[in-house]
Amino acid sequence: MMKRTILTLCCLLASLLLTQAQNTDEASIRRRLNEATARINALSCDFVQTKQLSMLKDKMVSKGRMCYKKSDRLRWEYTSPYTYVFILNGNEVLLKNKNRSDIIDVDQNRMFREIVQIMLSSVVGNCLDDKNFKSSLKATATEYVATLTPQRKNMKQMFRLITLHFDRKSSCVTRVELTEKNDDRTVIELNNIHLNETLSDDLFLVR
Repeated sequence: MMKRTILTLCCLLASLLLTQAQNTDEASIRRRLNEATARINALSCDFVQTKQLSMLKDKMVSKGRMCYKKSDRLRWEYTSPYTYVFILNGNEVLLKNKNRSDIIDVDQNRMFREIVQIMLSSVVGNCLDDKNFKSSLKATATEYVATLTPQRKNMKQMFRLITLHFDRKSSCVTRVELTEKNDDRTVIELNNIHLNETLSDDLFLVR
């Protein structure tokens, strides 16, 4: 679950940083992405995550909030129906639920070091050019769609395809879809997105 949660976060960050790309030409979108990310110092949003298992009709819905502060602070928090917090601050990661908390030194853990590198490459706008993904961009009448195909073995084992949707008129991301190898799907809907508002450092404390 932890690896899926973190990789999901990578995709969310990448999608948020696509919100200012407003050109149907793929090269122009990529160029505008780099320009947009240079101006993002902080962001926050609410999310609703729906998990659909291919073998079951029931859906699992959870809600939460995500905060990011340039360049290496991140808070990913589930608030309903359970509580779970992932915090990245520099080279430290905090994993916390109601029963326990763990602090991990990223520099001493290869898996987390690689995951954090992916996360930060998404934040600084290199995700679409990241060797970890094969990416493509297209436009429809109402939205832009970015498709990411994982290239690394560990990601291929979890995700077959990642699709990011953002509204063409408002340039706001509205939906992220994660399709796993067995066709289970996770859909994340973003709302109340705020860019470059002041975020307290207390949100990113690892303790």
